[in-house]
Amino acid sequence: MLRPMLRRIDLVLSSLRPAGKLAHSWQREASANAGWLIAERVLSGLVGVTVTVAVARHLGPTSFGVLSFALSLVMLLGTFWTLGLSGIVVRDLVRFPADEPEVLGTLTALRIGGGVVAFAAAIGLTYVIGTDDVTRVAVVILMAGVLVLYAMDGVDLQLQASVRSRFAVVARTSGLLLAALINLGLILAEAPFLGFVGAAAVEYAAGGVALAFIYTRLGGHIDRWRFSATRATYFLSASWPLILSGVLNAVISPASRTATSSAGRKLRGLHAMLVAGSAKASVSYCCRKLLGPSWIIGSARQP
Repeated sequence: MLRPMLRRIDLVLSSLRPAGKLAHSWQREASANAGWLIAERVLSGLVGVTVTVAVARHLGPTSFGVLSFALSLVMLLGTFWTLGLSGIVVRDLVRFPADEPEVLGTLTALRIGGGVVAFAAAIGLTYVIGTDDVTRVAVVILMAGVLVLYAMDGVDLQLQASVRSRFAVVARTSGLLLAALINLGLILAEAPFLGFVGAAAVEYAAGGVALAFIYTRLGGHIDRWRFSATRATYFLSASWPLILSGVLNAVISPASRTATSSAGRKLRGLHAMLVAGSAKASVSYCCRKLLGPSWIIGSARQP
């Protein structure tokens, strides 16, 4: 099964590869990006599985089910955070590099606004579903961490557009390793449930802070970012089909049915232990990050 999939990927790469003197440069850039992204997925998978198993054994199925539910709820509302803008923003950054402050400023404002909507929707769902106060507090803490990450996610897109994904990998990995160390420390200290919720929020927030730090170290100026109502209208008009499809996918996905079912926290915890990690998701992630920005850049540079 894996061999036919790799063959198809190779055919796609062959069909997308720019011709002429830019071919070698495109291959080198794409290969470097792919190497960093694959290494990140491997490392995050190993660290994630190790930490998840340790935390699950420490918390037990019931408490781990609450944590899994809170994380699932945050991720299911991810459409409101991303707004389907990633590909559009990368394209505009490649085509109009001089507009970077306006593009990133507008994207950040839209994502913060979407985050506020997602925040309200998540809290509302906890009341509709009938969760307890501890679960609501967990959702609030996780939402705060994710808001920091997505406020700075435009930096990741800018690094993709400039074919420098290695810096984004370093930022995300730093958050992952910091959260892993905190989790292991909490396990040794026999910390309560909310401590592990805080560790998950720290991973998201640390990734956002690291992206901001790297952007400034590379010569970027966050203070120059500006909002444009015209560009915001353009972004939303171009991305609404992606937003709609994301919402529908979240509503009908098995994860949403599991997260919002009344089967009990213990069942959610056991379900999360069984389905943690997906090879299909990893392959999709790497292909999207590799083929998207690299092909856009290769096409834009073609004479």
